[in-house]
Parts: sequence; C-alpha cells; structure tokens
Amino acid sequence: MAKLDWSILNDSQKLWVRILTSRYLKRSNFLDCIPNPKSSTIWRDILKGREILKKGMIMGVGDGCHISLWYHHWVGECPIYLMPNFEIPNFIAHWRVVDIIRQGNWYLDDIIHLIPDSLADVILSIPLSTTHVLEDFLKWRSITNGNFSIKTAYGISSNITTPRSRVNCWKSLWKINAPLKYKMLLWNCFSEILPVGTVLGQKIEGFSPLCARCLDNNEDHLHLFRDCPSSFSFWCSVITKTNTVFNERHIFFLGSWQEWIGFNMKQSDLWRTTFAVGCWHIWIMRNKAVFDGKMLHPSFVFNRFYVDYCLTNVTFQTNLAKPLIQSQLALWRPAQPGAYKLNIDGSWKDVAKAGGGRLIRRDNGTWFMGFSSKYRSFFPLAAELQALRDVLLLAKCFQLTNIEVETDAKSILIMLDNAEKNSKHDLIVLISEVLQLLKLNWSITIAHIKRDANQVAHCLAHYAHLMDADHVTHQGVPDCARKAYDNDLMNVPQSSSAAATQ
Repeated sequence: MAKLDWSILNDSQKLWVRILTSRYLKRSNFLDCIPNPKSSTIWRDILKGREILKKGMIMGVGDGCHISLWYHHWVGECPIYLMPNFEIPNFIAHWRVVDIIRQGNWYLDDIIHLIPDSLADVILSIPLSTTHVLEDFLKWRSITNGNFSIKTAYGISSNITTPRSRVNCWKSLWKINAPLKYKMLLWNCFSEILPVGTVLGQKIEGFSPLCARCLDNNEDHLHLFRDCPSSFSFWCSVITKTNTVFNERHIFFLGSWQEWIGFNMKQSDLWRTTFAVGCWHIWIMRNKAVFDGKMLHPSFVFNRFYVDYCLTNVTFQTNLAKPLIQSQLALWRPAQPGAYKLNIDGSWKDVAKAGGGRLIRRDNGTWFMGFSSKYRSFFPLAAELQALRDVLLLAKCFQLTNIEVETDAKSILIMLDNAEKNSKHDLIVLISEVLQLLKLNWSITIAHIKRDANQVAHCLAHYAHLMDADHVTHQGVPDCARKAYDNDLMNVPQSSSAAATQ
C-alpha cells in the first residue's frame, strides 16, 4: 500500500490517481486526510500505508521555499524540533530553509549556536544550485536515487536494519580467486547470519552462547574467526609462514568486526584468497568442536589449510598470476583545433574532506587556467558533479564556446543520460544545474577517459586537501601537477602541435 501512496504523491497524472484524488481529496491533502468509514475499502487500505511512508519520506532541498526549517524532516534522522533538549526561539519559529540560504550557499551563522556541529556538517554537504531554480521535492531517504523501494519500506515497517559491515565488500568478495563454497561462507560471514553462539542464543531460549572451543567468551562472528585463542594462533601461523606483510597490522588483530572485514577485503588478491581459505578451515575446526566434541590443534588445522591453499593457488593461477604483457597506459589527447579541453576530477575522504580539480587547456595542450576547490560532499560522486558544474560555469565566464570536457567518473555520464529516472536523487540539484548549462548556446562534448589520462586534474583535486583556502586559482602550472602536465605534453601528437601553430 505504501507504494500506491508514493504514486499518489508523485505520479499525479496517472488516471487512477486522478480518479481517487478527485473523489476523496477535494478539501485536504493526502498526508492529512482523515479516514472516513464510508469511503471504499481500497481507499481506506491505501490510507493505512501512510505511516510507513512518513517514516521513510524526507524533503529534498531545491530552493527551500516550501520546507519548514524546524518542523519538516529534511535533514538528519528526524525533524530538528524533535531533537533532544532542543528549543526553537519564537522569533525564528516561522523560518523556512530558504532563510538560511544566501546566493546559492548555506548561511548558518544565525542558527549555528542552536544545532550540533555534526548536523551543521550534514547541512553544509547538501548541494545547492547557484544558477538554476529547482522546487523542493519529496524523496525516499533509504536509497540514494530517492525513489521508493518496497525492500526498504519492508525494512522500515519491520524495524530491520542492514548490517553496515557488508557495505563496499561485495565486489571484492565475488572477485576472490577461490572455490564458490569459500565465497559463500564469507557472504554469510559478512552478513552476520552464521549460526554462531550469540545468534542462536537470541533465537533459542536457554541456549548458551559460550564458545565451544575456549569456553571462556560468547561466540560471535569476530570471536569465532579471530579472537578465540585457537583462531588467533592459526592466523599467526598463516601470516608468519606465508611471509605476509601488513601496513596496519594492528587493525587485523585489534580492529572491530567491520574494520577487520574491510581491512582484509582491501588487501591484495593473493591475501584475499588466503583469507577465504583460512576462514573456511576455521569454520571446519569450530564445527568439529561443536558437533563432534573434537578439538583440532591449530598446527593440524594449518597443515590442512596449507595443502588447500597451495591447491587453490594452482587451480586459479591463471587469475592470480600477473600478465606477461602489461596493458599500455591511456594517453591524454588535446582538443580539436579551435576547441578547449576541460578536465575534471573529484577527491573524497569524508563529508568535510572533499575537493575538486579543474583545468582548461588550449588545443595545443598548453595551460590556460587551473583551479582547486574544497567541497563538502556526502560521497565521491557529489565532488565529481560539483567539479563538473564549476568548470562549466568557468567556461561560461571565459566565454568559451567550443569545449571538450573529460572525466574519469563514468557514473556521471550515466546519471546525466538518465536524469528523468534520477529526479529524486540526492544530487538532483547538481544534475539539473549541469543539464541546464549543457543546453547553453555552445558546442560541447563530455567524454569518459581512464584515470591515467586524467592525472593533472587528479593532482589538482588532491591539492585541495592540503591548501588552507577554500578555492585556489592556478594561473600557471602548479608544482603538484608539473610532472603529470609535462607527461601529457610529451604525449601530444606532433600533428596536433603543428595544426595549432598554423
């Protein structure tokens, strides 16, 4: 029913929506409509879905004119007025979001003393349009693209939360060079759904969650695979006898469950294979203790592991071995004669640690102008889009009418091509502004290139993390990008240089 409710709010042109709204919503809006016993069964059932909708719905900021600053849910986990120990001064109780926006930028000076610093950082990371007016909109907060999802609605209705530990691990997991059964074990492990002691203790009354091997601590996933003395001894043998070297070894032995999983999945292909085989044999050792009452010595487990480890490497050696002929690096190419080449890149470390690099070069590859900027962004793609928007605004300012834009973020091109499907995306303000700029009276192309061909922009983006100012203009080639820039000039074809000279 919540999906039908979402359609009523967002697809007003559908025939069935028009029929129901004309029949039941003549004098009220959908969210405030009071159920009438005389209404049809379908309509009364539809109204029941509003509670789920209200939990998962959030206001997206366009111009901020229709969003109450305090009473609407537009930022954070709840409306600001519901935050603990929060009082709204009477003289600003009527404010809307537009009242804290100045010339396309957030202006929090009047309320910064009222809200937590963490909330202020989140507000500052919400993108605003500087040239294009976009109305406020409703979006589904559980998904980045803002569209309603039955899966997330079910989770909200059941108070189900997805374990954070599996975020960003799936691609690395399924690329491991190991048999499928090992990867399936890790999949269950990352999802924290293996029948370990703590999980069974929650489901079975009177079940003891103690570890069957050490009988000293409750058996959760981290204890099973790392902290139990037998598992700890096993990993020490694996690391020592396979000559494995870690840059941050303390994370492996002391990190939390999420840190441990993320750390192992970020290592080399060879270690991820080692890790998968090792977890499999720890799982076998644990099951022997639980079901057969047999305690296998860690050295015996290691010997079985090592045989399996060698066999796995031999079986998958075509995937583990490096290719004899390395693929050539992609080369940067100058723009067509008479055009300017614009390269952009975004760099993201945290909400408050994002930056963008932008540069403009002439058709013979020589430097025209470069820029480094600090951003506040929810995720990396936001920094890429902000860099794209800013470089287009600069091209407009310099009255460049024939430009070629290049980015190594292919997802930007996909997002721009599917703008209609992303009408409620967290970044729709930036998407809309970029699309409006693309419609200006100029000749423009946007292309995806490999990272190797975008090194100068990457250097400028990285420099944004090191500088003190929010924006730096590079009239000439900065030292941080000199080597990459010279390499690009070396790769410029002679025919291009000759054509530029003529």
